[in-house]
Amino acid sequence: MTRGWSEDRTREAAEALSATHAALDRDPSDALALATEGFVYCHLLKDLDTARKRCDQAVDANPSHALGWLYRGTVSAFKGEGAAAVHATQRAMQLSPLDPQRYYFESLGATAELSAHQYENAERLARSSLALNRMHPSTWRVLTIALVCQERMDEAREALAKMQLLEPNLTVERYLARIPNAQFETGRHWARCLAMAGLPAGI
Repeated sequence: MTRGWSEDRTREAAEALSATHAALDRDPSDALALATEGFVYCHLLKDLDTARKRCDQAVDANPSHALGWLYRGTVSAFKGEGAAAVHATQRAMQLSPLDPQRYYFESLGATAELSAHQYENAERLARSSLALNRMHPSTWRVLTIALVCQERMDEAREALAKMQLLEPNLTVERYLARIPNAQFETGRHWARCLAMAGLPAGI
């Protein structure tokens, strides 16, 4: 879903929730199932309030659950609650410092830093993430936005070009249709930054 590969958001959301509900029927305090359900509500259903509730339940059930903290921070970032987003994503990285998906943690940590308007920190985390995985297009988008916000437009255009190699058909319109925070200032601001770097406007 987050990489734009989904062909049927409604069907895939229903399938994902069927799996999380089955897990929670067996153990209502399963932090992984709760965090995963938070991810589904966030990215597939764009219901940030329910997503936050599930992530809160995940970290309440297990305060050491890294993904619960990571997704909680991401929801806060989308809502524009920068300080809370940074706190949660930093906590996630502290809880799993050697995580095999470290690039993913750093990518979402960079998104949290964007929300907090800490653009140098966002750039640092995005570049660290890309050193581990250069094939994650959302990290290139975060880097592009961070560079635009630092008025480093030549570098922003270069970063956007790298993203477009991975997602050649992405436009501002498609980006806004995909993200769960299109109605928030964070989403609108990030879309404007991508447009400034040269992302095409329409379908």
